[in-house]
Amino acid sequence: MRALIPFAALALAFTTPCVLAATSAVLEQNGTDNQASLDQEGPDHHATQTQNGVRLSSDITQSGAGHTAISEQNAWDSQVTIDQSGGGNYGAVYQLGGESNAVGLSQDGYANSATIRQESVGYDVLIANTANITQSGAINSADVLQDGAANWLQASATGIGNTLQSVQSGIGTSATVYQVGDNNAVSVNQDFSGSATLSQNGNDNVLALQQGGLENPQATLSQTGDGNRMDATVEFKFNALEFAQQGDGNSLFVEQSGRNGSASGASVGNDNSVSMVLGGDNYVVSINQDGDANIATLDSAGIDNLASIVQNGSLNHASISQSGGFDTFTPQTAQITQTGDGNVASIVQR
Repeated sequence: MRALIPFAALALAFTTPCVLAATSAVLEQNGTDNQASLDQEGPDHHATQTQNGVRLSSDITQSGAGHTAISEQNAWDSQVTIDQSGGGNYGAVYQLGGESNAVGLSQDGYANSATIRQESVGYDVLIANTANITQSGAINSADVLQDGAANWLQASATGIGNTLQSVQSGIGTSATVYQVGDNNAVSVNQDFSGSATLSQNGNDNVLALQQGGLENPQATLSQTGDGNRMDATVEFKFNALEFAQQGDGNSLFVEQSGRNGSASGASVGNDNSVSMVLGGDNYVVSINQDGDANIATLDSAGIDNLASIVQNGSLNHASISQSGGFDTFTPQTAQITQTGDGNVASIVQR
C-alpha cells in the first residue's frame, strides 16, 4: 500500500494538461502495402493511426508522460506495434476483418491501460491473429477481445493493481498470462476449444477461467503467494485441467462437464481448500494437499469415474461423493489417503 501514493500522484501529474505541452498526430492511409511509423518524445502526446487496405503496418513509439496511442486497421495481413514508456499512458488497437493480423503492445510506467480488439466483419473472418501485451508498473489494465480461428494471446504484468480480461472466440485459441505483484486479477473466457496457461505470483490475486467449445480444452493454473483464489469452469469432452497452489489462504473451485476428462493438482501451504464438481463419464481426478487446515471436496455424477485425494499435514478434511455407476460394467472408484493429525475422510457412492 505504501507504493500507491507516489504512483497515483505521478500518474496525476502526467495527465494534468495545465503543466504539459500538448501535441497531437493523426494519420490515415487508404490503399495497399501502406506503412506508418510515428516516434514521439515529450509530454502529453496523442497519436491516432487509421489504415484501410491490405498488408498494412503501423508502428508507434512514445516515451515520456501522458501519452495516448490508438491504431485502427481494416482487413488483411495487418501488423501493429505500440511501445509506450512513462506514466498515464493509454494504448488501443482495433483490427477489424482480415486474417493473419498481429498486435504487439508494450507499456512501462504507472497508470497504463491497454485495449485490444480483433474482430471479424461480416464474412471476413479473422484467422491466426496474435496479441502480445507486456505491462510493467502500477495500476495497469488490459482488455482483450479476439474472434476467428487460432487466436493467440500472451500477456504479462508486473506491478501493483494489474488486471487482465480476455474473451476469445474461435477454434484452437490460446491464452498465456503471467502476473507478478499485488492485487492482480485475471479473467479468461474461451467459448470454443482452446488452451489456457495462467500464472500468478504475488498477493491477493484472483484467477477466473471459463472454457467451452467442441473438445480438448486444456488449462494449466498456477498461483504462488497469499490470499489467492481460482475459479474454473471447463466444458465439453476430452478436457484437462492442472492446478498448483503454494502459499497462504489459497482456494480453488472447479466445475467440469463432458466426458473423458481429467483434473489434477496440488495445494501446498496454509488454509488451502479445493472443491470440484464434475458432471460426465470417464473422469480421472487427483487432488494432493500438503500443509495445514486443508479441505478437499469432490462431487461427481456419471459413470466409470475415478477419484483420488491425498492429504499430508494437519486438520485436513477429505470428502468424495459419486453418483452414477449402477453395475460392475460402469464402476465408480474412490480413494482417500491421509497422513497427519486431525484428518476426516468421507466417501459416498450411490
